[in-house]
Amino acid sequence: MPGTMQPTVGGCLAMNIHGKNHWRVGSFGEHVIGFTALLGNGEIVSCDKNDSSGLFHSMIGSFGMLGCFLTITLQLKKVNSDSVEVSSLSASNFDDLLMIIDQKKGCDYVVGWLDCVASDAIIGRGVVHTAMYLEAVEYENDNLITRYDLPDKLFLLPYKYIWIILKLFNHHIGYKIINMLRFYSGKLRHKHIFNQSLVQFNFLLDYIPNWKRAFMPGGLVQYQCFVPFDDAIDVFTNIINSCHQYKIIPYLGVVKRHRNDDFLISCNLDGFSMALDFSVTEKNRDRISQLMSELDEIVIDAGGRFYFAKDSNLSPDTTRSFLKKKVIQELINKKQDCDPYNLLQTNLSRRILPELHR
Repeated sequence: MPGTMQPTVGGCLAMNIHGKNHWRVGSFGEHVIGFTALLGNGEIVSCDKNDSSGLFHSMIGSFGMLGCFLTITLQLKKVNSDSVEVSSLSASNFDDLLMIIDQKKGCDYVVGWLDCVASDAIIGRGVVHTAMYLEAVEYENDNLITRYDLPDKLFLLPYKYIWIILKLFNHHIGYKIINMLRFYSGKLRHKHIFNQSLVQFNFLLDYIPNWKRAFMPGGLVQYQCFVPFDDAIDVFTNIINSCHQYKIIPYLGVVKRHRNDDFLISCNLDGFSMALDFSVTEKNRDRISQLMSELDEIVIDAGGRFYFAKDSNLSPDTTRSFLKKKVIQELINKKQDCDPYNLLQTNLSRRILPELHR
């Protein structure tokens, strides 16, 4: 389940997306029974999990380099309600945060919000939210569309104007205020349990129309890394410390629990991911790029991985370091078979693996 309602099914499969329920149910590709695809060589193929050629596990997650999905058959999950029971748990540092997330990984959904401004003894403090599907809930007016719509107001203020308020806080002092308020409000609500619609729990990005305007004109970039379980506390601590040393503080940090899968190109492992959102300006653009390159080294040294769907900075050398030679060669071989004329290319593919197109 992604964090927004906007992705296409084909896009979800090409990048093999994940969500707050990744440990419990795996990535998007694990729910695919089969698909048909148009390869770069013009051939239309049908694949399922028993595909002997390995194309099933190669195409899923290969960022569109082998072909285009025409049809996709998904195994869906039946739920008895559109609502979930949410529990809020505060964490005083990275040790607490990752321990709670791991202990609660059996919930239907679990996600940790991180106060990226905090440092020293309280570095990694935050709030963990878990969610469990409810049994059937009866409504007086059984209107599915209304129940799945996001609310249009925050108190009395229409959501379409919230981005203006966000823009007013798009600076270091603003981040400190927002993170402090969020942490202490979460601490006051520690162990608080409440019901929420699945839409409200999962699709936070869709709550605020035009939210991207709050970060204009420079925009934003996200840095997401995946780190083995045993190394996560040290790696995440070093990453946040590096951000503070560069004086480039993420305005948002999110931590999730993950598990391995069998796909050729995969960011998933038995461990945790941390996603950091940075507001970009003309003054800090180059420094953010330098910072991300330094963070890449920290992650690679720990045997970590990266998620191409959210990347804008990986170098070819870093990509090769985490994918390894054997996987890259297998992808090249599949590329030569499925797309011998290199019809399928993107700025992403040319940047991270230029050898795909030689």
